[in-house]
Formats: sequence, C-alpha cells, structure tokens
Amino acid sequence: MCTLFVWSRTIVRNLYAYRTRIGTIATAHALLTALDWPFDYVLYPTVLIFCGPLLGTALMMTLALLLNVAILRMYVANGTDWLGVREVEALKHTVDLAKTEHIVTRALQWATRHGDTATFFFFSIFKDPFWTVAFLRKGRPGPITPRDWRVFWASFAVANLYWAGRWVLTIEGALWIYQTMFDPIVRVPVP
Repeated sequence: MCTLFVWSRTIVRNLYAYRTRIGTIATAHALLTALDWPFDYVLYPTVLIFCGPLLGTALMMTLALLLNVAILRMYVANGTDWLGVREVEALKHTVDLAKTEHIVTRALQWATRHGDTATFFFFSIFKDPFWTVAFLRKGRPGPITPRDWRVFWASFAVANLYWAGRWVLTIEGALWIYQTMFDPIVRVPVP
C-alpha cells in the first residue's frame, strides 16, 4: 500500500510540474484541430462541389499553402515546441501504443519507429505540411532551413494530391450512387 501511495504521489508531482507544458500542447492541438477539421471536411468538399475538381483543387491548394506557411512561420518564430515533438520522440520506443484500438495512434507509432520517410507520409496524409516539417525537425529550434522547405513542398504536394483525390472520388462516387439509385425514381413519369 505504501508503494502505491509513493507511486501515485510521484505521478501527481510530475503532472503538477509539467502542467504548463501539458496545457501548451493541449491548447495547440485543440486550436489546430479546430482549424483543420472544418478546412478538411467542410470547406474542401464544398469548394470542390461548387467550383469543380480543377478550379476547386487550385483554390484549396492556395488556401492550404497560405495557412500552412503562416502556421509554420508562427511555430518557428515562437520558438516553443507546442506540438509535443520531443515528447513523441521520447515516448516512441518506451510506450507500447500498439495495444490501443485507435488506428491513427498505431499508424503514428509505426511511422515514427520506421524512420523519416514513413513519418513524412503519415503526417502528409493525416495532418498538414506544417506538422510534417515540425516533426521531421525533431524539436530543433531555429530558423527554417532549406531542407525544411524541401520537406514542406514535398509534403504539400503529397497532402494535396491525397485530399483532392480523396474528395473528388468521394463526391463522384456519391453522385454516381445518387444517379443510379435515386435519380430514376425521381424521373418516373406519373400517368
């Protein structure tokens, strides 16, 4: 019983000591998710539907570029690792995340354990080019290097190919299903 008390007291003390760090990371993730989710799942398909696949993709690539460059510049200018890159690096070999049921968590663990290429594709597809650059910098402070810009542009290309392809296929599939299943029912002539 005494060991359990000491163990729980140590956890509480560590959480109290890291409360600012935990708050910073939690706030950053919440704000970035609040910005990403409507962009990826509301604005992107809406623009593709109303502007068409080519013009819509061009518009969304421009918006994504402006947004990601702005966030990346703020991240570098701030000098604080508000994504928790160092924490992920420290935990990737010590915690067995494979026991979790969440597929994205397992994919993150697999990607970080299999090198920069896997990490690059994971963050390019599941997050944004900003996240890719931040995680491949491995928490290194300082200005953006030419390598960081190369990673950014490559991630930008992969991410936009993925998202444009994903939404164009989803929209076209939904239109095909509607036209084959519901459109003939709507157009039945009434005698």
